[in-house]
Amino acid sequence: AQAIISGISQTVSPLVGVFYGERDVLSIKKVVFLAFRYGIITMAIFSISVSLFAEPICLAFNLSSPEQLRIAVPALIISSISLLGAVVNNIFIYYYMTIGRTSIANRITLFRGFLFIIPAAGAMAQAMGIHGIWAAFSISELLTLLMIILTVRKTLLKEQDLRGLLLLNYRDVAEGRFIAFSVDSNNESVLESSDKISEFCTSCKLNSKQSMVISLAIEEILLLMVQHIFVGNNNKSIDVRIFVRDDVTTMRFRCAGRKFNPLDYYQQAMENADTSEALALDESMGLQMITKMTKQVDYTTSLGLNNIIIRI
Repeated sequence: AQAIISGISQTVSPLVGVFYGERDVLSIKKVVFLAFRYGIITMAIFSISVSLFAEPICLAFNLSSPEQLRIAVPALIISSISLLGAVVNNIFIYYYMTIGRTSIANRITLFRGFLFIIPAAGAMAQAMGIHGIWAAFSISELLTLLMIILTVRKTLLKEQDLRGLLLLNYRDVAEGRFIAFSVDSNNESVLESSDKISEFCTSCKLNSKQSMVISLAIEEILLLMVQHIFVGNNNKSIDVRIFVRDDVTTMRFRCAGRKFNPLDYYQQAMENADTSEALALDESMGLQMITKMTKQVDYTTSLGLNNIIIRI
């Protein structure tokens, strides 16, 4: 059970890390709540199975005497209930570590593993005898969840731009300064996407320079991806997301397919071009303009996907 809990929790971390760097709050929320859903369902099934087959499990571990079964069977049933809280709290630990809230993650680890479990075990043992010790695990998980809620509430009072237990800033989404769409892997779809971008830039009240850079980046990056990633395959799509904030506009392009790093491509084009005029005639000219007009261009691969992030 602990291996399953750790596996679910650790799977969240790299995905959240990628989305958090892109400020993709909607994807973060979706990933975390999917982890909660499947984690709770899995542990509920596991807990019910343990409860139904507690005695055969004990017999499998050679606990066969009546006295051993009298102690071990209730212990298995009672302690298995704590798995529901354990998976939730473990997901929170890895989530907060990933987004840089290490103090909250460390607090969860300390309280659930030491500060809550010991007093709970003592108090429950007094009330329920030996079975109270096993019930203390569930009490500890419940108290830890309550502590998370109180800690997050205190954080939200200090950082009022954040919302919810995940401590995310939804302002750009709430204000409509966010757009997400998919583009088919052909030149016609790329050109059609420029209409969506023009309307979006107008709705966000971006100035002409910002709108021009976004439109140029969208068209050039998508064309490069179509030409170099989807060679001979027009049945794929590219996921595009744009987040507009006061300090920075972030564009993210993501797709499966062959690995293509536009930064390496641009560097090779510069090395192979004998003159600036030759580079201007190359298809990387648009990328050259983008790198000069934007704050940052990054390329990463995660889970086999190409990710190009441009910040303006």
